[in-house]
Amino acid sequence: MKKIIQHILKKYNTFYKFSIVGIINTFVDFSIFIFLNKYLGVHYLLSQIFGYTGGVINSFALNKKWTFNNTNNLKKGYVQFIQFIFINIISLIITSSLIKIFVEILYIDVVFSKIIVIFVAQIINFTGSKFLVFSNK
Repeated sequence: MKKIIQHILKKYNTFYKFSIVGIINTFVDFSIFIFLNKYLGVHYLLSQIFGYTGGVINSFALNKKWTFNNTNNLKKGYVQFIQFIFINIISLIITSSLIKIFVEILYIDVVFSKIIVIFVAQIINFTGSKFLVFSNK
């Protein structure tokens, strides 16, 4: 049983690390979003952009070094950062569109809508990070 658990942990280690980084990013994103939207009265779409941007910056640094153990040179790092930003812009467009639909068409609470789109972003970002940005090609 111990070997099975070790095998599972080793096989899915990257996803687990990505998820832990994701939790940290979510905290950064959500904190900025709530602060701007609920305390400063900033529109939820603008709050979404600022919160998401804070999470993206944190995400790149932690995922590059820890999750994917990627130590490429500075030039390759710039290329990866551009790819990472591209993936996250796609994710931001999708999640912002979804949050707008949830709030304005389906009348779902803005905070609950934010929670839903966090999971959508996780799937998009992991797939893009693993197979495009930090792949070992």
